[in-house]
Amino acid sequence: MTGIYAIINTINGKRYVGQSVNIHKRMQDHFRQLGRGKHICKYFQYAFNKAGADVFGFAVLEECGKEALTEREQFWMDYYRDRGLYNSVPAAGSNLGMRHTAEAKEKMAVARRGKHLTAEAREKIAAALTGQKRTAEARANMTEAQVKRKVRLGSKQSEETRKKISASLKGRVMTDEHKAKIAAKSRARVITPETRAKMSLVHRGAIVPEGVVAKRRETIECLLTQGALRRREDGRLEHCHL
Repeated sequence: MTGIYAIINTINGKRYVGQSVNIHKRMQDHFRQLGRGKHICKYFQYAFNKAGADVFGFAVLEECGKEALTEREQFWMDYYRDRGLYNSVPAAGSNLGMRHTAEAKEKMAVARRGKHLTAEAREKIAAALTGQKRTAEARANMTEAQVKRKVRLGSKQSEETRKKISASLKGRVMTDEHKAKIAAKSRARVITPETRAKMSLVHRGAIVPEGVVAKRRETIECLLTQGALRRREDGRLEHCHL
């Protein structure tokens, strides 16, 4: 049976309105999820846990064709809105306005990790975005995000942060697949003649990166303070034999 249904709290009259091409199977799915405490609508789940399963009943509001499901669901949601709804979203067939919990967000993130889009999926996404015009607000948000990214790119990490990163990487073993991916990416990298020339000068010692110079100065000052080095009258440094 295809149509619109409602799960009703027989005490206060509040209800959860939904649509399905197989209403009775959907009813079973709802009560199974509610019984396990894993219903997608947290507000509905809370009410079910508080009132108990015996308080809730199921009703078919209307039978209709597949093409009319969303329109008719919206009609019944609007009809019962003043009497009280458990639905998380205000519009039928939409997730607009729904807020996921931190736990739900983490589960979704875990489910997406390691998944790669197929070439066909990328083409569909590109086709959907082609010709799309972004609002001034959206462009401003994108610009702000890029600026923050550039700031982070040049920022120096604290000693505490470096220690945490080091501790997290210790004992980490890369798989052969991971190593192969890194090698393939390195082989595919194109180095311009200008970059090659700079790298050559650095290797020959003609150019020393500023960070290396600062580190050397810091090391020398430390050794002078400790007495391991001393500066001669001609300005040169020599080791002290302790």
